[in-house]
Amino acid sequence: MERLGGRGMLLVDAVADTWETRPCPHGKSVSACFHAPGAKPQTAGTQRTPKD
Repeated sequence: MERLGGRGMLLVDAVADTWETRPCPHGKSVSACFHAPGAKPQTAGTQRTPKD
């Protein structure tokens, strides 16, 4: 029998700058964001646009 839980979310929480989960029919979907060292995090809802 496979385990239904583990250390996965603990690891995501430890290394990701932000993350979220959404329920799925067979578990959950996880999205995580990682900023480069020294990078300034963007404000939620903003997008970078290419410069001309």
